[in-house]
Amino acid sequence: MLKNKILYIVAFFFILLAVGSSGFYIIGGTEKWSVVDSIYMTVITLSTVGFGEVHELTETGKIWAIVVIMFGVTGFAILISQLGSYLIEFKQYRNQKMENKIGWPTNGEKYKAGCWGSGWMGWGWLMAG
Repeated sequence: MLKNKILYIVAFFFILLAVGSSGFYIIGGTEKWSVVDSIYMTVITLSTVGFGEVHELTETGKIWAIVVIMFGVTGFAILISQLGSYLIEFKQYRNQKMENKIGWPTNGEKYKAGCWGSGWMGWGWLMAG
């Protein structure tokens, strides 16, 4: 399921690249902007590198750049959020795997009870890890 979400996000960025480049190409004028210039402008806009414009932007071009930036930053935030969720799920998976392997919860509660309640149980837990 997470792979599908990441796939959607990657597809979103490719679509944003295509739409952004098309917008710069159309707004900039086909006699002035090449396809490569349009793609380059979209990439430096999305990455917020700030190299400046490839060609002078009109008011409409500036508004288009703002729209592309807003969608790009939003998409990047969603991507980071999904990666964070993946890391949390992976940590929970590892904890569950460890609990199944050693037979003790990894949250430490039984470890404390075993270690302080009867020392041999705590030592057995430590040796099993």
